[in-house]
Amino acid sequence: MGIYTYTYTLYRIDQGLARYRDVSHVSFWFPCKLGAEKGVINGQFGIQMVCTGGGCPVLEMGGTGGMTEPVLDSACRFFWGFKFDECSETDGRFLLPNVDEVSYPADPADPHCKIALRSSAGPE
Repeated sequence: MGIYTYTYTLYRIDQGLARYRDVSHVSFWFPCKLGAEKGVINGQFGIQMVCTGGGCPVLEMGGTGGMTEPVLDSACRFFWGFKFDECSETDGRFLLPNVDEVSYPADPADPHCKIALRSSAGPE
């Protein structure tokens, strides 16, 4: 068992004037039976997130009871992890691109989030 460093960049593919569905949240899953507060070193405070434009995601951690994902099949609705929810501010669209048909990183003006965390859980 070791310490693993995870880094992610989240962005939406910019498809121009195509109609977008709203993003309600982005979920990060941990191995079965491992609570997020145990999987992420320093828990919620161990997750660094820097976002440019496009809203203000709110972090929600799954405790020992885990979290539910209603849109998934009933056999796998329950998971251990954390998620970034859409914020409630006006125009708080999570990672909504600027519809010029060029996606990040080629278009740095498209909103994106960089997320980093350390964990005792290895990738699966």
